[in-house]
Amino acid sequence: MGNIKLVSSKGKSQKEYRAPKAQSVQKAQKVPNVRRRRTAAKTALIIILIIVVGIASLVFALGFYVRNLDTVFPNVWADGIDLSGMTMDEAVNALIAAGFENNADNVSATVRFPNDESFTITGNDVGFAFNAKEAAEAAFSVGRNGSSFLENDIRFVRSHIERTDLRDVSRSGFDDGLVREIVAEHTREFNLALIDAAYTIGDDSIIIEVGMGIMPAAAASVLALTVETLFRALEEQAHLTVTYYPAEGDIYSIDLQLLYDMISVEPVSAVYDRETFSATESSYGVSFDMEAAKAMLDNARRGEVVVIPLVVTEPELTTEELNSMLFRDVLGERMTRIAGNANRLNNIVVSAEFIHETKLNPGDVFSFNQIVGRRTRERGFREAGGFVSGRLVDVLGGGICQTSSTIYYAVLRANLEVLERQPHGMTVSYIPLGHDATIVWGQHDLRFRNNRDYPIKVEVVVEGREITARLLGTSVDDTFITTDFVILQTTPFEVITKEDPDVPPGRTIVDLDGSTGFVVEVFMNKFDGDGELIERWSIGRSTYRVQNRVILVPPETEYGEGTYETPSGETTPGAPPNEEVLDTPQDDIFDEPPAEYVPQDDIFTESPVEEPSVTSPEEPDSYEQAD
Repeated sequence: MGNIKLVSSKGKSQKEYRAPKAQSVQKAQKVPNVRRRRTAAKTALIIILIIVVGIASLVFALGFYVRNLDTVFPNVWADGIDLSGMTMDEAVNALIAAGFENNADNVSATVRFPNDESFTITGNDVGFAFNAKEAAEAAFSVGRNGSSFLENDIRFVRSHIERTDLRDVSRSGFDDGLVREIVAEHTREFNLALIDAAYTIGDDSIIIEVGMGIMPAAAASVLALTVETLFRALEEQAHLTVTYYPAEGDIYSIDLQLLYDMISVEPVSAVYDRETFSATESSYGVSFDMEAAKAMLDNARRGEVVVIPLVVTEPELTTEELNSMLFRDVLGERMTRIAGNANRLNNIVVSAEFIHETKLNPGDVFSFNQIVGRRTRERGFREAGGFVSGRLVDVLGGGICQTSSTIYYAVLRANLEVLERQPHGMTVSYIPLGHDATIVWGQHDLRFRNNRDYPIKVEVVVEGREITARLLGTSVDDTFITTDFVILQTTPFEVITKEDPDVPPGRTIVDLDGSTGFVVEVFMNKFDGDGELIERWSIGRSTYRVQNRVILVPPETEYGEGTYETPSGETTPGAPPNEEVLDTPQDDIFDEPPAEYVPQDDIFTESPVEEPSVTSPEEPDSYEQAD
């Protein structure tokens, strides 16, 4: 393009303007270059998108394939068994066929100590879990537990070039605690054996030869060696033996703490055994002065003999001392004389034998009926006199109330807690008023509790015509008990005659014997060792009903006027030449105490200060065994 001249309308020349050639060329070329670059970028972007989509599709396809793959990844082995490409069932069968589940029998570790002591732990001992299904599941999970699909895909790809060996599939059942216990036990035994070889225990000392022997074993080191050997045996499927060596070159110095722990014991006092009714075994305490023993060993030369004195501590209470305290004291005792025929004596003997040497722990309850049991012929009882509706007849076990009454009296003297006791309906002659205890199977029992701190023993012995009840125990002080009673009311019996056509003329028959009625109150008296009264208290009242004496006579028309005297001194109309008593056992007929009543042992009678109000006694039971 040339120069351009600008000419005015008058033809005069104006300023000349020259256009830049290069700038015009650039503007002409710019448009096609930009278009070409934009086209290239679009092409590159399309290619990249195609590649990304392709890779994503490949990853997705591979991930889908891996997720749905039902076989073990390539190059996966379990304890030396190739499980590559197997399904779960195929892997299980392959493991079983290879003897995988029997491998625990082929694994063991034996650890020896320098003194030839040793112990062995097997795969079965520590619970190595050789389970084919669990191993197959472990192999199947290889490569499948990643956090993303891509990670699992990468693991799958890598499995084609890298081998995975599952060596720990048997560790799932490994019992580390059991191994520790076994190692600790055998290490202690080894160390104790060293100590045993290094010292001697005498009667009053420990004798140690300094510097002899080897170092004791360290439990932590033995444990580490044992576990290492076990897993090496597992890997090699073998039985391996190793030897533990303490620090080489060290001279054994006795472990004083271990020695102390081994021989030191606390004294054990005897205690009462409720099962055996005797004292348990006591023992002396043994120890030594640790500080003094350490100083002696530190100052001793190699080969020198050190004598460490033993400290012996006595128990607070030895077996012999406690046994000597048990049943040593007579807490209460009573003897009564036995009247009546041989059958009555037999029943008292039999009941006494059932009870003799009965032992009661503190808190235990004595029951006469429970111990003696039902009175039957098969159990040795016989018929003897017993009251039925106020009349004396033969009943099985008649007379055993004398056994219960004698025991009850001893119980009062022992000051035991009486839980159940019933007086007789009428008075008995062999024991003081208020001190008897009637027994009726299913109705009345004698029960008392051992309310002392020590056991008691009930002894009941019959010798000749005497029965003695004795309570043995442990007295903790010198106090003692006596009893006495006060007669609150006396009701004399009357003599009543009744006409009976069956009585022969000129004779009389005693139908019922008479018994005076009483109301008495019994008191307990506690004295100290010097005989000074400490306390006096009432334990209640006993009521004995009156029973009139009934004499059968012939009809009055067969007698003339006048009176006759009965054997007991009373007078009644008529004067028969003889009196006949009904044919009933007389050994269990008990009259009232004589007018001049002599106290027995510690029984004292006295008149009440004032006559108390006394209610009428209740009607007696329909049946009561005679005593």
